[in-house]
Amino acid sequence: MANKYNCNRVPQPCKVGDLVAYRNHPVSHNGRQVTAKLLHRWKGPFKFDSFFTTVTASLVDPTTGSFVTRARVSLLKPGPPVRN
Repeated sequence: MANKYNCNRVPQPCKVGDLVAYRNHPVSHNGRQVTAKLLHRWKGPFKFDSFFTTVTASLVDPTTGSFVTRARVSLLKPGPPVRN
């Protein structure tokens, strides 16, 4: 039964310590003349700090190390590579 359920599952490509981008959910606002279609779809980069549960992760600011948000792992994607 598990083989049938897990056949289309993909392992999480991000590990603790990686830079990730977080999925943004833009909303249109007529008063501000803002259209959701033209807003950024991803926020980041953030540092993947730790797991709260198996599906939620803690994201921190990579420069200050302060907590930003917690997010579902399905809403994350690998972020830009670190430049030296």
